[in-house]
Amino acid sequence: MDEQTNDQVQAVRQDVEGLKDQLAKILELLTIGRGKSVTGISSQVEVDLNQVLEDMPAYPPGFTPQRSSSPRMTYSTQNPNPITQQENHVSDPMSTPITESGKKILEEQGSRKRLEFVEERLRAIEGADMYGSIDATQLCLISYVVIPPKFKTPNFEKYNGTTCPKSHLVMYCRKMSAYAYDDKLLIHCFQDSLVGPTSRWYMQLDGSQVHRWKDLADSFLKQYKYNIDTTPDRLDLQRMEKKNVETFKEYAHRWRELAVQVQPPLTDKELMVMFINTLRAPYYDRMVGSASTNFSDIITIGERIEFGVKNGRISDPAS
Repeated sequence: MDEQTNDQVQAVRQDVEGLKDQLAKILELLTIGRGKSVTGISSQVEVDLNQVLEDMPAYPPGFTPQRSSSPRMTYSTQNPNPITQQENHVSDPMSTPITESGKKILEEQGSRKRLEFVEERLRAIEGADMYGSIDATQLCLISYVVIPPKFKTPNFEKYNGTTCPKSHLVMYCRKMSAYAYDDKLLIHCFQDSLVGPTSRWYMQLDGSQVHRWKDLADSFLKQYKYNIDTTPDRLDLQRMEKKNVETFKEYAHRWRELAVQVQPPLTDKELMVMFINTLRAPYYDRMVGSASTNFSDIITIGERIEFGVKNGRISDPAS
């Protein structure tokens, strides 16, 4: 029996030594990777180990304390004299002496429980919340989105955060007009109309703050409101001039692209007058009296004047 107990003790001791080596390597890696934070972790682990020791049973599994009893005294029923009966004495289990082998088993089991607890804590520290939550329900901005059958995401114009955000919302809603009453689908598909910094902004939104499409639209307008404040006005259009390195057609398109951003929009007549006023001779001299109300006609006239200047038939005061 003693040989079997000693063999068990030796096996437990070998397991404990192996666990100690693993723990030492883990603590060394944590010390290198985390520096001072390991001190706090170690102190917390020590506190938890003490708690484990307090909760450990007094005896190992399978160990039963011995009980001893004194023999019961017999007496004769015919004896008239009072007879005293000696009480049985059962030894207290807590006061039963523990053998040396039992002590070793208790120590080895206590060490094993400590190491197992430390390893469990270290695994939790290394693996839990290292990269934040990866639960899909928490990563999604909106849950329970129902994609209609045969739904195909429209080809949106990508917004990069440099133009008017309100114009982008108008464009997006018009392409999603068939699903204008499906707030969850509108919120879900909005990310497909963003690119670059605006896409990263969308990824950082808090799902607890976005419950309806209006919540997302208001947050989007608030984020890129500065682009609304910098929208060109009529004065910006009047200050524009044709560059020497660009053709008349290139300048007309550049001016027109800026003009469509002006709010409130320009009327056709106002558009023509304002564009001609930005021109210099010889374009202004020959176009100021034009009665055309179509911007494409103005471009055609300007290209003809440009061709005449290149051929030398029309003099250019700037040359």
